[in-house]
Amino acid sequence: DVFEHVKNYPEAISELSRVLKPRGVCLHTFASRYRFIESHVFVPLSSVIQSYWWIFFWVLLGIRNEWTDCRTIKERAIRYYNYLKEKTNYLPKRELLKDFSDYFVDVVFCEKEFLKFSRWGKYLSFLLKKMPSISSLYSSFRLRIIMTMKPNKINQQNFYPSV
Repeated sequence: DVFEHVKNYPEAISELSRVLKPRGVCLHTFASRYRFIESHVFVPLSSVIQSYWWIFFWVLLGIRNEWTDCRTIKERAIRYYNYLKEKTNYLPKRELLKDFSDYFVDVVFCEKEFLKFSRWGKYLSFLLKKMPSISSLYSSFRLRIIMTMKPNKINQQNFYPSV
């Protein structure tokens, strides 16, 4: 759950592929860029709207995280703005798929399976049958979950059974 801090996804994913054994599996979670409350600075939609004035507005309304080194509203807004610009990188789903597909044969977004086996799974499995779009909404506004498998060096075919 730290990929939103990676600036160079291809380099990081290349290294994952390099150190993973053939047929080794990776499971990664990504905070969605459309998550209503950004989880570091708590400013609504700031992973998408990275404007100083947007952040300043919410800080002015009293939005704060645990950082205590800011004395004024302006200092806090600048600190949040710089943090989001320099230390976060929320990629859309299509870019995640492209970057992982460059190094892994199979890339599966598995939010539906995650929801089925979560703490609320017994309740959600009923809803997922009636409204399959729930997993897509979860993926868009909360968390993306990617599973990949490094191909066998000899046989570069897909390895996933149908999920």
